[in-house]
Amino acid sequence: MKIGMLKWVLLAILATILAGCAATEEGDEPDPSYDVLMASGKDALEEGDGYNAYILFTEADRLRSRDPEANLGIMISDLLQIVNLIDQIIYFGGEMALTDLPETEAVMRAKQWDDGPPMGAGDQIDVLLMQIFDERLEEMVTTGEIAKSDANINFTINSIPLNFQGEAILNLPGNWEKSDVLFFLAVSRLIQSGIDIFLSIDLNFDFGLVMDTMSTDFEVLETSQIIDLVVDLLYAMLTDEENSDFLLENDEAAVRMPKAGINLGTAAEEMLTAFEDLRHPDGPLGYVMEIDNGVHDPSEAYVIGDMAPFSDDLMLVMPELLDILDQVRISLYDGTEMDTDPLAPNYFDLAAFNPVLTQLGVPELISIPDYPVDLGGTFTNPEPEQFKETLTSLVGCLEDSGALIPTITCIIENL
Repeated sequence: MKIGMLKWVLLAILATILAGCAATEEGDEPDPSYDVLMASGKDALEEGDGYNAYILFTEADRLRSRDPEANLGIMISDLLQIVNLIDQIIYFGGEMALTDLPETEAVMRAKQWDDGPPMGAGDQIDVLLMQIFDERLEEMVTTGEIAKSDANINFTINSIPLNFQGEAILNLPGNWEKSDVLFFLAVSRLIQSGIDIFLSIDLNFDFGLVMDTMSTDFEVLETSQIIDLVVDLLYAMLTDEENSDFLLENDEAAVRMPKAGINLGTAAEEMLTAFEDLRHPDGPLGYVMEIDNGVHDPSEAYVIGDMAPFSDDLMLVMPELLDILDQVRISLYDGTEMDTDPLAPNYFDLAAFNPVLTQLGVPELISIPDYPVDLGGTFTNPEPEQFKETLTSLVGCLEDSGALIPTITCIIENL
């Protein structure tokens, strides 16, 4: 099968899986009782079955419209399905990468159809993301908004496994309360914003160049050689005259970029509230309880899922990181309907990271100079040409010199 058709077969397979999330299998009628639907949906989540959990929670929400618990179930089910879809994309992508292409078919790598008009590789990525992830993430945000409206929400099950490449990469405890909803809603917004930004820029590039690079045997290279290879590839893509619109705005930018900025600001606000109002020690966002007083104490380390607790160093800088997050939130809202100070610009200075870097042991030699950025303006009035020019200069610093001090000096000068 030719590579162009193979990509669209992959897209069709994934789209079919996605479409199956919205309807029951023929002849498989869910129990009409709300309580039974919710219990069955939770059982499905405990088994990592996002597909059937979605069906059951959606039916429960149909019986009790805008029910916070049912909508939280839908949100978690979407999360499971997104992880599953990424897993399948990587699997099929690996299968495609192992396929030996006849030399005469190399020019078909960036075509929509075997006999159709040329379609850039970036455009194919756009279509894939648009069809598969956009809808799920939009729904996660919508259902999460409904779930967080219940200040006393309590969604209790044993645990929720997130499986990837046949292994459970993370088990989420099932004691969900509002802080947990806010945390994962913020994560959903961050991912959605990333995709909105991704879909706002022209991604056409020399696909053959990338494929040639990816065909390199990375196992025989040292880490520094791999980094050099990636830097060289990125620099070649940024300076490719035949694809001069790479990373510039496309027709989606006018709608998607402002939306991404608002979502990032809201995500920062929700993340702050999640950490500040954290109450349950063994929820998806939990903490190591040392003082049994019913609330999180600043000395108690945070835990996400079944991962190791935050390190002492990370806990030490958490207050500064949360303060930086609040500064970012204020700047992201600048120039929008949520602007906290409409009469003055709200800049975020990248130098705010220096105290955190110092506490983490980073030498002051590579501290960040004062560099105020109007984050809100970046999204409401993006300047992709300037961004691309700056990025090209910064990558050029890495591409031109392997020495640390000249590279740092070059980066500072270009900033």
